[in-house]
Amino acid sequence: MKEALFTGKELFRPVSRATQEDYSQILRLFTKCWWNRPVASVSRADVREVLDAAISSGRSQSRVVKIKNVINGAFKFGIETRRVNGVSVSPTVGLNFRKPKEFKQKVLTLKEIRLLLDSARSLDYPWFPVWAFALHTGMRNGEIYALEWKDIDFESRRVSVTKSFDCRSRKVKSTKTG
Repeated sequence: MKEALFTGKELFRPVSRATQEDYSQILRLFTKCWWNRPVASVSRADVREVLDAAISSGRSQSRVVKIKNVINGAFKFGIETRRVNGVSVSPTVGLNFRKPKEFKQKVLTLKEIRLLLDSARSLDYPWFPVWAFALHTGMRNGEIYALEWKDIDFESRRVSVTKSFDCRSRKVKSTKTG
């Protein structure tokens, strides 16, 4: 179930408790150097330093963008709910990144898939059926974990993907795309 960040106001889209915890963890991990400073003293240069440090530590481009977005969201929330004073705009505004040159998708080629499945089958590897099913259907692991026999129609060779298992909450929920 989703919970609003600011109860009673519809300023922000509701996010799950797990998402709130993820955002808090990102802020704890990357903005610790700001904790003993007034919020109004945090500048675009400070945010750039945090993001550069994340890049230097090997974080992916998408992770660095996520860090920036979480910092921006925290500032926006604080400003719009009057919990942050002396700041009228997030220090992330106007902070841009170079686009990555060319993103090479890291997926298995058809040749690699065949090699993996042939090797797993010949070794009688216990995960072979799971890997084969995942690779042939394109389903996410939580979707596979939540499958029930009633979701599989062997005659028409169809699988109904209507739910997913969330390992964090240990509950079955709707799929990622709903």
